[in-house]
Amino acid sequence: MSMLVKEEVNTGRQFEFDVAKTFAIFFMVIVHVCDNMSTLDSSIMPQSFLHLVIEFLGAPMAAPMFMFAMGIGMVYTKHDSVKDFVRRGVKLILMGYALNFFRETLLMLLANGMGVQTDYQKALIDTIGTIDILQFAGMTFLLVALMKKLALKPWMMLCVAFVLQAVGTLFVGSFDLLPKGVQYILGLMFYTNHYIAFPATLWLVYPVMGICFAYLLRRVDNKCIFYRRVLWTSLSVLTSVSMGSVALGMDFDYI
Repeated sequence: MSMLVKEEVNTGRQFEFDVAKTFAIFFMVIVHVCDNMSTLDSSIMPQSFLHLVIEFLGAPMAAPMFMFAMGIGMVYTKHDSVKDFVRRGVKLILMGYALNFFRETLLMLLANGMGVQTDYQKALIDTIGTIDILQFAGMTFLLVALMKKLALKPWMMLCVAFVLQAVGTLFVGSFDLLPKGVQYILGLMFYTNHYIAFPATLWLVYPVMGICFAYLLRRVDNKCIFYRRVLWTSLSVLTSVSMGSVALGMDFDYI
């Protein structure tokens, strides 16, 4: 049975990816809560099964899923002009820094001003400069806006994303001696220190994959068959990668 057609037949909102994005955000929050508030010392006591499930769903799964769904949303949104994307990107970056300020910087300033002793060892510049998911989302909108301005097709965007990932990987460790302020400016694009969670060069490939997937999805006339084939293909790839990783002796806890 044919799945892909020439015309765009599947143009409505894709509820399943709203659900996926919601669960991704939920598990990203939960895994950070567990990491920062749990009193369990895994070096002394074994982690519970629930903790391992949360770590798996919240660490290697949640952020890429959120990024992938974000890429799909970029194709399905009605506000898809270059100006809309630039405006959205700048807003998300500013929101990311505002979150840094109210989540960490302000609390540290208040603690220091009141003479409260804490065990928090993070420098003030690190609290405000941290690059997290909101800054990455903003950079993604800006980079995709640039690629839209250049009229790049989805497959071209994916090639650019892979090239940027290769460049970003090559530059890891190249910025260690730079001043912290410069590191955090470059951190929007490159991994410059361990407070840069999502540099754009290393992670852009996930939302761009979502963009490519969405362009296919818009031409799918039978989503059930399509998703079933995607599921079996994904499981096959996951099994092969997992078996290969075990054979190579890779540490899954480290991953």
